[in-house]
Amino acid sequence: MKVILRNDYEGLGKSGQVINVADGYARNFLIPRNIALSYTASNQRILEEDKKVLEVRKNINLLLSWLSTYVIAGDITEAVLPIPVGA
Repeated sequence: MKVILRNDYEGLGKSGQVINVADGYARNFLIPRNIALSYTASNQRILEEDKKVLEVRKNINLLLSWLSTYVIAGDITEAVLPIPVGA
């Protein structure tokens, strides 16, 4: 059975990778534990959306840490916030 890995998993592969595993292993272990999704077009889109959300969260955390540096330093009046614009 073909599955898409949701996370890096030692011995299987990296996140987003499509792998072939035994049907029972996929149905009884990987899919119920959210380690993998069955390989379909809709699940492929879900995985791509998850990656976009993670990228946005990463950018927000970076922006907040950068902003907190200026607040702690007391130099917030001259701070210019770089706001990344994604597609």
